[in-house]
Amino acid sequence: MATPIQQALQQVGNQIVAQMKANLQRNNNDNTGRLSNSIQATVEGDKLIITMEKYGRWVNDGAERRGGKQPPIKAIQFWIAKNAITPRGGITAKQLPWVIARGIAKRGQVRREAFPFIKPAVDEVLKKDLGGIFGKAIKQEIETMFKTK
Repeated sequence: MATPIQQALQQVGNQIVAQMKANLQRNNNDNTGRLSNSIQATVEGDKLIITMEKYGRWVNDGAERRGGKQPPIKAIQFWIAKNAITPRGGITAKQLPWVIARGIAKRGQVRREAFPFIKPAVDEVLKKDLGGIFGKAIKQEIETMFKTK
């Protein structure tokens, strides 16, 4: 059973996760929802651990994709639909995602702008009444320790 301190940590973790997801959506970086759905907060002992898909780091910090591996077609199809891109130059709508994927595999992508969503989320949550959350937890811990049987 989780201690009051662990419950308080989990509550803060859940707030950070919610703020990270809101920041991703606000930055328009939640195309498929895969990244935001992967963000989770867990408490192990006295540590709060926040995990997410590996590529969250690249969204947060920005990245450049070199040529080599072709990106997933479904992600490109979703991006085309979301941005209402229409094919030109004799390319059909069915061919467009494949043409884009081959181009990225061959030439890579230009530097992707950084969209920080991690630190702003933590900063936002730290502005909240953490003293109240942890104050209650500490009070419960003390009451439990001094309870007479």
